[in-house]
Amino acid sequence: MKKSTLLLRTILIFISILWFTIILYISISIFLETPEIMTKNDNFRKESIEPVVDFVKGYLAEYSYMPSDSIIAAINKDALLITNGKRYTDEIEIKPSEIPQNGWIIAVYRGGWLNEGYQYYISWQDKYSTSDYGWDDGWIELVYGLIVGITPLLIILLIFYLKKKQNLRKLG
Repeated sequence: MKKSTLLLRTILIFISILWFTIILYISISIFLETPEIMTKNDNFRKESIEPVVDFVKGYLAEYSYMPSDSIIAAINKDALLITNGKRYTDEIEIKPSEIPQNGWIIAVYRGGWLNEGYQYYISWQDKYSTSDYGWDDGWIELVYGLIVGITPLLIILLIFYLKKKQNLRKLG
């Protein structure tokens, strides 16, 4: 085998191993952040959505009608109060026509790091619809990262193997 061919193979394998190592590092780092992401999601619900929901429930109990948008904005400037026929964002799963007469939704905008868009509370289901990122997602991202990382190395090794096999046929 020529020195230039050997050098090229060595460089390709080195670059592939370097690629795999970098992707492996990134994948493991993302996986290890899973508990932190889950905690941030839970904190967002507790700190940004629940206070508005509690206020609206108390306001309804005391006054028997919905608070105005300006009152909601005073509690959380990123919050929207959505009722049947009033104010809507197409970033949530529920359409205005699906909201019952006395139902309401508190949608709070969460831009930034991972979950851009609105996360919300649905009054008639007494349910929070927030990011459900969990351990399953962390494992999936780790596996995807490993696949992306090792694929170039496997392709290069396969090419080298087929090339070697082809050269042996020519000799034999």
